Amino acid sequence: MIKEYLQIYKLNIVVLGRFNPAIIQPFWLANKKLIREQEAQSADIQIIHNDIVSYKIGWAEINVTKDRIQIGTAQEGLFDSLKDLILGILSFLKETPVMAFGINHLRYYTIPDENRYYQIGNRLAPLSLWKGELVDPRMNRLEIIQAKRIDNKAGSYRVTISRPDIPMPNYSILVNINDHFELINNETITEVIDVIEKGFNNSISTSEEIINTLWNNLNL
Repeated sequence: MIKEYLQIYKLNIVVLGRFNPAIIQPFWLANKKLIREQEAQSADIQIIHNDIVSYKIGWAEINVTKDRIQIGTAQEGLFDSLKDLILGILSFLKETPVMAFGINHLRYYTIPDENRYYQIGNRLAPLSLWKGELVDPRMNRLEIIQAKRIDNKAGSYRVTISRPDIPMPNYSILVNINDHFELINNETITEVIDVIEKGFNNSISTSEEIINTLWNNLNL
């Protein structure tokens, strides 16, 4: 039933390391055959600076700082293209130190009525516990972490339920599932690429299972 309420499913891939933002510009991507020349020419540039690069290429957003690359898309049919783009970028940065990476699943839902919207917060965090001085308490943000990954890799799962961070209709919520990998054994970028390539589809399916389990347990 929760899929009926889904408005936006955005995927972000984040890599933490040491980068040179000024390199990773639209025409660099086009020169490396990672995007089309036309996409580079029509890129919507927010900022190009030695310390930060931020732009859109139509279907994807790209943000690079000295310690972080983040690329994302809200077009579910292009999730594989997003994976290929980050893998392509990393393949040209073989000597770059990388410390961690994550696949973030941001799902935006609009709940059809106020009562069900209220009950989501009430069942996740019983609001009767707060009544007294607080006359009408409401849940604003809840974060749950599983510190041990089920695939035995270093990292965690973090689930955050909150108000949307973008304009949405009334009674909307954001469920953000952060599938986080820590790199603690001096893994090379080649090994990071391998982990992303092999674990990408599993990350999507695991996030769906978490969402379905949550919704079923809420029993709204």
